[in-house]
Amino acid sequence: MTVTYFNPDTQTEDSETYNTDFIRYHLHYSDSHYPDRLHRLINEGRIVQYLDDMELKVSDAITRQVGLLKQTDSCYLKAVLSGDTEKMLGLENCFVYMAREAVFECMVYT
Repeated sequence: MTVTYFNPDTQTEDSETYNTDFIRYHLHYSDSHYPDRLHRLINEGRIVQYLDDMELKVSDAITRQVGLLKQTDSCYLKAVLSGDTEKMLGLENCFVYMAREAVFECMVYT
């Protein structure tokens, strides 16, 4: 998703491209639920910093959550001990989706 904004420092219109789906979800959610907040961020020239921070924080939260799941899931730990990489990868993919669901609820849809 490309965000076009006015850069107050250069007095020009700039754009920033975001490749993560949760930025798109958050912008649509914000536009429909909190349009005043979104417009204020845009008008004050803070939208890019806000989205950059969100992208970093959400990605970090998902990574941390996946790490916790990998440390505590008995099926995953057994797969690691037995060297079953297919099972490990399958569980890691599952953990990513589980983490995304929890993180999106807390961070993206707010």
